[in-house]
Amino acid sequence: MRCVLVTAVLLAATAAIAQPSKPPGQGADDDADTGHIGARRLRLEIDDCPPPPDLPTPRLGTMFNERYDRGSVLHVQGDYAGAIAELVSGYCLVPTFAGKVLKDIGQSYERLVEYERAVAYFERYVLTLSGRPADDAWANEERAKFSARIEVLRQLKSTVTVATEPRGATVTIASDAGPVATERDGERLSAVAGAYTLLVEKPGYETIRQQIALGIGQPYSFSFRLQPRRGTLRVQTVPGDARIYIDDKFEGLGIYGGAVDIGPHEVRVEAKGFISRSESVEILADETRQIGVSLDRPPSSGKTQLLIAASLAGTVIGAAAVGGSTDDDGLGFLGGLAGLAIGGAGTHFIYDEGIDLGSSSYIITSGMIGAVEGTGIGLLATADPDAGWVGALVGTGVGAGFAVFTADRFAFTAGDAALLNSGASWGLVSGLWFTQVFNASDRVGAAMVLGGTNLGVVGGVLLGRSLDYSRKHVALIDLAGLAGIATGLAVHSGYVQNAEDQPVERNEQQAHFALAGMALGLGAGAFLTRNLDAPKLPRLQPQVAPAPGGARGLVLSIGGEL
Repeated sequence: MRCVLVTAVLLAATAAIAQPSKPPGQGADDDADTGHIGARRLRLEIDDCPPPPDLPTPRLGTMFNERYDRGSVLHVQGDYAGAIAELVSGYCLVPTFAGKVLKDIGQSYERLVEYERAVAYFERYVLTLSGRPADDAWANEERAKFSARIEVLRQLKSTVTVATEPRGATVTIASDAGPVATERDGERLSAVAGAYTLLVEKPGYETIRQQIALGIGQPYSFSFRLQPRRGTLRVQTVPGDARIYIDDKFEGLGIYGGAVDIGPHEVRVEAKGFISRSESVEILADETRQIGVSLDRPPSSGKTQLLIAASLAGTVIGAAAVGGSTDDDGLGFLGGLAGLAIGGAGTHFIYDEGIDLGSSSYIITSGMIGAVEGTGIGLLATADPDAGWVGALVGTGVGAGFAVFTADRFAFTAGDAALLNSGASWGLVSGLWFTQVFNASDRVGAAMVLGGTNLGVVGGVLLGRSLDYSRKHVALIDLAGLAGIATGLAVHSGYVQNAEDQPVERNEQQAHFALAGMALGLGAGAFLTRNLDAPKLPRLQPQVAPAPGGARGLVLSIGGEL
């Protein structure tokens, strides 16, 4: 009777195993609900058993016993992987004897520290015990013992180690409920099995988010190369073909736009024939920073014009000083030659090519202003006819000397010096015309010329400090003033011819018309050239393009280079 029962059991098992097995990936549902949030159901080796050999039932039982005995011996000897292979082979031959086999496979996996598979086999083992009678004490004890074991294993935490380049990042393991563990990179974090989000954060770098699945009691390691957070930098240059370097790396010509790391950067712009310029910029995350860099041409050397002016001044001073004091034209000529040599040679050896155009213009203009001031003061101080030219000589020296010692301190640009020269010149001209208006005597006329010149000097200095005009700009305004004077004189000439019956004081009227023309000319020149030194706008051109999105019609726009 006992033999018949065992045979029946083996036949039933053989019939069950003879059913075609499902290929890997089918059969047991890997994604089935296990009752644990974030846990997944593993597909085990016993879920992919091959069809059993076509052998008699007693032979299958014998083969099962052989596999089980070998598996048990290998487990005792410490060859847990070999034990698992034998036990799985025995299970696939006769699944009916699954209970003890599942428990033994689970224990072998536990020895291998593969706790997830150990738990999965223990769960299968506990499931086989559920079919036992409720009063089966052994089954109840086994079920309680291994259920507790399963819970203990499930609470074993896995360790996570994260390495970053550069170092110093903060690493967080987070679940749907919030952060589970937070440490610095290189330190171990621990968490129970489940699905998590791994966060790697470092100021100034992009945050890394990665989904990870942790098993039971396993070590995990990750490494990441952090990418710096970036902003956008746009650079536009004048001239438009200037070379753009960012942190000493060439990036383009004239215009640049691209993503750069956040933090400080140095932008250097170079162009042939211009002075290179560097700027430091601070880029913030997700910020677009735009800068414009306009290069200046190197200052022109003012040595040549200073040399010419000094030679002429030396010639005049030498000839006047020697000739005036001796009343001998021959000695005056020699004095002029000596002055030419002293002025030219002195300037040549004192100044090199490094003197800029603004400083040399300032020195020359100051010498001319000194000459006018000295002449006026000399005429006002005494009635001696020689006082005028003596004052001019002394004033030239004083004015030029003052400028020589203050040129570096005041740092006049070429445009500033041009405004000073223009102001003094128009002040002098105005003073001269006013002497005609008031028919002034020599001393009163000298006072008017001095007053006009000084007002012009003050006005030129103030304008130079308030405006950034080029020499070309000032020259055009001066030309407009000269054109205004010429126009005023022309109008006066026509007025006199058409007023033959009226008594006309020609000189006074001529001065009025000249002054009016000068004022109108200077005003018109300043207005018409007001945008001469302003940055040039880009050239824009009308553009016609088809309507976007396949719509009918055309789009008219304005475009050009920025």
